[in-house]
Amino acid sequence: MKDKPSSKKSNFKSIIGSTIAISIIVLLVLSFVLALYFFSTLGIFHLLNIKFESFPSIISFILLYFLIGIVSEIFIGALILLMNHSGKYTLKQQQVTSLVFSFLTNWAIVSFLDYVMHSIQIGLFATIILALIFSLIEYACEDLGKDEEKE
Repeated sequence: MKDKPSSKKSNFKSIIGSTIAISIIVLLVLSFVLALYFFSTLGIFHLLNIKFESFPSIISFILLYFLIGIVSEIFIGALILLMNHSGKYTLKQQQVTSLVFSFLTNWAIVSFLDYVMHSIQIGLFATIILALIFSLIEYACEDLGKDEEKE
């Protein structure tokens, strides 16, 4: 039997409605995460006495940090994957290597952004502390993801 035209319309409407609802939920969650990251970064900037001209400069700092950080995370992930497949390194050695390389790449990224962006002035000590904080946050999030996979 063929479907009635009215049932096709109602199916299409329900698909469109579901798609819009899911899109709104995803946008809300993404907005919440970005707002949390923005205000966390703003708080860290105030604690470390980092000078910035405006809020858009902080937003551009965060976006550029994420874009450049994606590339560094790919290389760190590949290094850890190679260490894991070689079988020569313990889990602790892999974690320490990941943390050290994460710190070094974060330090390079923050230093580069400090050099390129004239709207934000970050001192040497603040650059190191900021890179360390970002590395520890990444390490903690990485560890949480691995714990959830085990369960």
